[in-house]
Amino acid sequence: MSTVPTKSLSAHNSTDRKNALTLNIFFFAISAFIALASFQFNSVVPSWLNSISVGLGVIGCGMFIYGFILRASDQLKKRLGYFTAFFLVLISVQLFFLANTMYISDVEAGTIFEQVNFLSVSISEYLIIVAILSFFVYILSSPKLLFREVRSLKVYLWAITGGAVVVFLTFLVMVLVKSAIFVSPETVEAPYEFLMASVILGFGGISVFILILRSKKRGN
Repeated sequence: MSTVPTKSLSAHNSTDRKNALTLNIFFFAISAFIALASFQFNSVVPSWLNSISVGLGVIGCGMFIYGFILRASDQLKKRLGYFTAFFLVLISVQLFFLANTMYISDVEAGTIFEQVNFLSVSISEYLIIVAILSFFVYILSSPKLLFREVRSLKVYLWAITGGAVVVFLTFLVMVLVKSAIFVSPETVEAPYEFLMASVILGFGGISVFILILRSKKRGN
């Protein structure tokens, strides 16, 4: 009688391990690609920026190794959420510094003639937008709203639609900011797109952290 639940649990654990492996390889591939892309500009950017890029790449390698260790954990399902959130934030930070690296490189190449301190602007945008969006996620993820019994597929559809709208509005706001700050917005198109992707991934990673922590509170 006990063989059926045992087989079911074993199959479930096997699926979790496969999911963990897929996520680990996927995230590491993106992280490694960004690290290699940043390395291409090492001769034209400040040494501190190179050091940060290398350091983030090393952390990505460490996370990749940890991902294999995580697969053997008895609490794989719980820890996988934290693993995903941390890797998203890491990739977000890598994209942030890649955007700044590309901007400096374009300035050195003479394709950007802006008098704007891109590092200051990008930090301000990143922190303000991610903080505002994360605050909304924190409010909307209250136990009364997030863990209410769902009786209709419409709730999920509204949630997906709401997420898509948030992403669209974020991009729209950042495009408007770009047009307002830069004299020639088209010249900063490439680095700014990486900055936008950085903001979205940073928001995604922090949102996962928030949802996990709110879930724990609800469980207590």
